Amino acid sequence: MKPAWRSPAAVVAIVVACAGLYLARRILVPFLIAGLLAYTLHPAVTFFERRGIRRALAVILVYLLLLGAFAGSAAFIIPEAMDQVSHFTENLPGYQEALAGHLAPAERWLAERYPDQLDAIRQKALEGLRGALPGLAAAAAAWMTSILTSLVGLILAALSVVAIPVFAAFLLIDAAGLAAAAESLIPAAARPGIERRMTEIDRVLRGLDEAGLALVR
Repeated sequence: MKPAWRSPAAVVAIVVACAGLYLARRILVPFLIAGLLAYTLHPAVTFFERRGIRRALAVILVYLLLLGAFAGSAAFIIPEAMDQVSHFTENLPGYQEALAGHLAPAERWLAERYPDQLDAIRQKALEGLRGALPGLAAAAAAWMTSILTSLVGLILAALSVVAIPVFAAFLLIDAAGLAAAAESLIPAAARPGIERRMTEIDRVLRGLDEAGLALVR
């Protein structure tokens, strides 16, 4: 007797499910990211919950700590990056003068030895630039058109940014109930094997998280 998953109906169902997942990938990606975020933050939420804080408040506390960490990093990185950009902008004329000074002897030497060839190269460069201008204008127009037509995409992206932490918070708050509901859908005979595999996957992922934190430290 063939296993149930090898029957033609099961194969067709798997193919249809995979096709549906592929077609709905843009919709599912935010939920997958939210699930990954919830999985990553689950130990921190559990840590506070074990110390007497209600799970919903623990989720809010973890979110506030995470937001504070991002804000602190941004407060340190953004001013430093702005200083670097400002420093480069202020020194750019000096860089240009230094580069022109280094290239001037070579340009004079070429002008003395090969004046006709140098003029021909300049003319070809100017002609090439003039020929490229229409293409650059068309590319700029196409770029502006794509920006204007992607307004819906920008709105969806903004909604995804909001939906990811909200859905992750829902997963974190009701993690036990969702796990029990998922377990009830698994046939009793298959539960031990699936639980072993999920435990192994969880152990591997936790090990990767700990290794990443060790590298950061």
